[in-house]
Amino acid sequence: MTPALLLAALILWTLGAAVDLVIGADRLWARITPYVAGLVGSGLVCGTGVRSVLGPARVVDLGTTLGVGTTQLRFDSLAGLFLTLTGGLGVVISACLVSWARPSGRIRGHGTAAAYLLLLAAVSIVLVANDAFTFLFAWETLTISFYVLTGIGRRDEAQARSSWVTLGLGKVGGAALLFGFLLLAGRAHSYAFAAWAH
Repeated sequence: MTPALLLAALILWTLGAAVDLVIGADRLWARITPYVAGLVGSGLVCGTGVRSVLGPARVVDLGTTLGVGTTQLRFDSLAGLFLTLTGGLGVVISACLVSWARPSGRIRGHGTAAAYLLLLAAVSIVLVANDAFTFLFAWETLTISFYVLTGIGRRDEAQARSSWVTLGLGKVGGAALLFGFLLLAGRAHSYAFAAWAH
């Protein structure tokens, strides 16, 4: 049941992002729907966190979903604590964004809500990743969402520079993580976090 709540949140966020990317911000319902999806999905993530804290640790093996090795998600009490905090914060922020997005003209075009929902999904996957590749995949997705959020709607060169700085910092952080993960994987002969602990 716990992984199903996270899966439901990911599906809701995907649908909300699709509404933003396909329809855009021209209609009121299309402006607020992605943020309502963010609110409900964040509530589901909060529920996932509470169930993870109260229940036994559980590993979900997704096979070769990401194409390299095995993709695993681990739901334990530590991940549950951070999922609860992230989901609760996502509920509050999404509720504020529903109100913020109502006035016409505040959001132009496509992409703002989709990048926000991508950020929520990436943070959730980072928290439950049980292997290096899944973690790095979610980390790079997080970097992309930050880049889009800082760059969207920027018109002049000085403002646009901030998105490139954000992308550069994300890539430096990702490279440092990759280097550290390779050192650990070389010693443990595995990409699984559980093998690194031993």
